Amino acid sequence: PMIDEKKAKAKAKAKEKKEFESWCKDVLDKSSYLVEGIKDPLQMPPEFRNYEFTGSLRPAVVTKQVTVPDHIPKPDYADTSIPVSEQAARGNHMVDVHTGDEVEGMRLAGRLGREVLDIAARYLRVGVT
Repeated sequence: PMIDEKKAKAKAKAKEKKEFESWCKDVLDKSSYLVEGIKDPLQMPPEFRNYEFTGSLRPAVVTKQVTVPDHIPKPDYADTSIPVSEQAARGNHMVDVHTGDEVEGMRLAGRLGREVLDIAARYLRVGVT
């Protein structure tokens, strides 16, 4: 039974790895326009080629900046760096009272956020951004 369990875990891990690699390939394919004209985006930039690094991390090519599409609303501090709405709210000492549905929605959002963090944590590795 223990061997079957280990095999099942190994099989599930292999499937998860394959799905993750497929997702990575899909994301890289969709964002390939960011590295157009760069021969090898994983090659170290020329200005660092003779640098003596102390650890295992190395710089990579910096891609073009991606802008937020116009149809996505920006916060008030996006253009000026001044969070006017937050500054205005600081003077407000009223406690918000939420309905049961609002509280349940917050619980759901927290639970989903935790699940996303747990999924992302499985793929964290040194040198992976």
